[in-house]
Amino acid sequence: GCRAGKSFKSWKKRVTEQRLQLVSYSYIQPPEVTTNQKETEVIDLTLSDDEETVILPPSEIEVLDTSRAIQVFNHEEIPDESGAIPGSNTNKFSDKMTTRSKTEAAVMQQAVAEEDLLTMQRQIESREKRVRDEARVVEQRRRELEADNQNHKKLRAEIEQLRAEISEQRRSSTRSTLPPPSEPPVEDEACETVTELCNRLKDIFGPQHTVDHYRCTLVNTYMKSGEHILDYISQIKDLSEAIIDCNRQGANLVEIDSLTVTSFINGLTPDIRSELRGMRSAALNTVSDEAVQVYNQREVDKTRYGKPKAEQRKVQFYESNRAEATARTSYQPPQRPASPYSRTEQPPLPWRQMPPRRDSSPAPPTRPIREVPGTTEPPRRFAAPARFCNYCRIPGHDVHKCRKRMYNNAQRPGNEPLLPARQDPNREEAPKRVQTVNQESENDTSQT
Repeated sequence: GCRAGKSFKSWKKRVTEQRLQLVSYSYIQPPEVTTNQKETEVIDLTLSDDEETVILPPSEIEVLDTSRAIQVFNHEEIPDESGAIPGSNTNKFSDKMTTRSKTEAAVMQQAVAEEDLLTMQRQIESREKRVRDEARVVEQRRRELEADNQNHKKLRAEIEQLRAEISEQRRSSTRSTLPPPSEPPVEDEACETVTELCNRLKDIFGPQHTVDHYRCTLVNTYMKSGEHILDYISQIKDLSEAIIDCNRQGANLVEIDSLTVTSFINGLTPDIRSELRGMRSAALNTVSDEAVQVYNQREVDKTRYGKPKAEQRKVQFYESNRAEATARTSYQPPQRPASPYSRTEQPPLPWRQMPPRRDSSPAPPTRPIREVPGTTEPPRRFAAPARFCNYCRIPGHDVHKCRKRMYNNAQRPGNEPLLPARQDPNREEAPKRVQTVNQESENDTSQT
């Protein structure tokens, strides 16, 4: 596919055409040659460019013998009729073509070699240029790193100095704030950090428990009924810190964290434990945060879907009210039946037993009436509500017909006309105008 390959193919094609001496299908009168010349001489039948090809019928076309051309192309000697190979005159053309092909091949190889050499030189130059650019970038990066390293060293020195000053201030302030019983034991101790001072105080005044004791306590700790999730988390963290304090020299933090997470999940309530079953490999803070969220959601669900509390209400039933009203007054007006509008009716017939309609219009579609089992009580839709007086709390009449209310209203000043006239000789007669009004009102009442 390269340029050298294309040039080589074109050269090979040109040499092949010269060897085969291709002749187009045209009628050419071959020259007359003797018998001896047929075997030794090569006839040039190549047409010139200005000659035109003539198409002849099949009867006038002579078939050319191409065996010689094929043997010449394959560099084979052409034997005569007796089978003997003639002398050097027979291979004159092939030797000439072979010499020419070798020369052209050498020239072609030299040209290809020069082109390959130029291509390789260009590739080497581009590669060297790329390497120089990369080396320049690497050198610039190295200088930047060296400058950063110098700056980091200065910053580290300043940080170490600040840490030493802060540690000294903390030690002095911690020792000054210690209570009197704990100050003498650590007064002469060479504690470089506050952590060492705290560890020394824990060793002196802390509870003397072993690591196994704290481990057993951690494994057996569980969330009690009604206990808040935050109290349980703080208890687990305190036990974990106690285990780390007991193992100050060679504490395996990974193993302690794994034990803490496992004990924390196993000690939860069953409903929360099922939600955190797949988080045994997570950190303690992550597991505790998820547990708090699940706990809060459970509390919300209890508030929404829990059993409602029984409401304590003071209910006054009808019988007690009636008894109180009966004891309160001795007057008993005539009682009316509780259901004055109740009446007994026959149940409606089913729709199939109804008489046919007289009009020509079809009956509207109706649903079958469900037969209600016979009861002694009338249907609710025909039962009238019982009358009940809200003033005297006595059933049987309405509030506007309550005699007690009318009596109490008559005792108030200005309400005399509402009462009926009494036969009292000591009472003065009302003005005629008022009596006329009363008479007119009585006439209207009688007419109605």
